[in-house]
Amino acid sequence: MESLAALVASLLFGLIVLALLNLGLAVLVRRGKIKRWVGILSTCITGLAAVVAINGSWVLAVAPATSGVAGVLMLLLPKNNQ
Repeated sequence: MESLAALVASLLFGLIVLALLNLGLAVLVRRGKIKRWVGILSTCITGLAAVVAINGSWVLAVAPATSGVAGVLMLLLPKNNQ
């Protein structure tokens, strides 16, 4: 049972790291440091991870789903150029 708990904890940690990486890439795209397709690909991969994770438990899918929504909003909302 301890190995199963360690597996689930490492899976949750990996999904949180993926979510934070997605947010970081979306911020870099927003600032113009990297190309837009990199942010779109990152958000797509994070969304697919959320879909796979929700099959196991909704708790596992909270971090990637939230990151996916935030990433899409950062990529699609227009900038305020003043």
